Amino acid sequence: MRRIFIALAILLALGNTAEAKNYITLESPSGNTIVDETGKWILGPYKDLHVNYIIDFGENYAYASFYDNGQKRYINLNTMVYLPAGYDYEFSYEYAKALTKGGFKLVKSDGTYAINDVVSAYNYCSDNLIYGKKGEFWYLYNISTGSLVIDNPITSTWENVNKYYNGSGAVVLLKIDTADGYVKYVTNDGIEIDEDTAIHNINKYNYELMDGAGTGDGEGNGYNGIRYSRQPATQFIPFSIVDKKRGKLYMVLDYRMIMY
Repeated sequence: MRRIFIALAILLALGNTAEAKNYITLESPSGNTIVDETGKWILGPYKDLHVNYIIDFGENYAYASFYDNGQKRYINLNTMVYLPAGYDYEFSYEYAKALTKGGFKLVKSDGTYAINDVVSAYNYCSDNLIYGKKGEFWYLYNISTGSLVIDNPITSTWENVNKYYNGSGAVVLLKIDTADGYVKYVTNDGIEIDEDTAIHNINKYNYELMDGAGTGDGEGNGYNGIRYSRQPATQFIPFSIVDKKRGKLYMVLDYRMIMY
C-alpha cells in the first residue's frame, strides 16, 4: 500500500511539473529565439526578444517582448496572442496595462481591451463589468467589449452604486446614482434598463440588495488592497460587508457569498 501512495505522489509531482512551462532564450547575432524546455521552437529570431514571467495564484503566465520592423511588440506565450501594438506594458495576473502619457488602457490576456479608454485607475465591479477612473470620476465599462456602458460619471463606487445579487451570490443588477443627477439601472451583461423593468426583475427573481461595490486601492484590487477573483487561490481570506440600510452581515469565503 505504501508503494502505491509513493507512486501516486510521484505521478502527481510529474503532472505539476508538466503544467509549469519554462522558456529558454537562445541568443544569436540575428536575434534571440525562444524555445521550450524540450527545445521546440516557440518564437523568433527577433531583436531584444526576452520573456517576462508573472506568477500569481499558483499559475505561471509568460509574456515575450521584442522588436519587429522597429516596433516593440508583446505576445502572451500561453495563448500566442499579440497585444495591441504601440504601447509599453505593465503586467499582472488578469490584465495588462497599455501605458499612455495620460494613464493606460486595460488589456485582457486574449489581446482585446477590457477598457478601451485612457484611465488612471481601475476597479473590479463584477464578472462582466469594470470601473475605470478618468479625472475625478469613475466610469462603468463592459469587459467583453472594452466600451462604456453608460456615459454618466460616478463619484464613488461605494457610496453611489448598489448591487443586487441572485440566489447564487452573483451580481445581476446595478443601481447607480450618477454624478450628473440620474439614476441608472444596468444588468451584469452591460445593458441599461428602465426603472420599471428593474423593479419587476427584483421582485420576480427575489434579488438581494447589498450596498456599495468597495473602493479598493484604485489599482484593480479589492477591499483593503486584497484582490478577490473567481480564479482558484492557494488560500482563502474571508471578509464581511454590512448592508447599511438593513444591518445584515454578509460573509464572502472561497468566493461564495453566504448571508447571516
